[in-house]
Amino acid sequence: KVGPAVKTIGASAFANTNLAGLDLSEATSLVEIGNEAFYYTKLTYLDLSEATSLVEIGKSAFSETNLAGTLMIPSTVTKIGPDAFYTTANSR
Repeated sequence: KVGPAVKTIGASAFANTNLAGLDLSEATSLVEIGNEAFYYTKLTYLDLSEATSLVEIGKSAFSETNLAGTLMIPSTVTKIGPDAFYTTANSR
């Protein structure tokens, strides 16, 4: 679970890991998800709707994951990097 004090998930923070799930329901201070933060993980679900401070999703942040279904991105997001969701389960 990502708590309310976390402001940034850094570049490649969870890249190339077996991470399959992440709870962002309390990530109310999250401003940025860095480049390739979740690249090539086993992440299958993502709900960013409670991340109401989120402004930026970095380049390839969720590329090569198993994300599927509807993705909820808060209206506060003003920048989504290139290939942020490239080759997810929905795009294969």
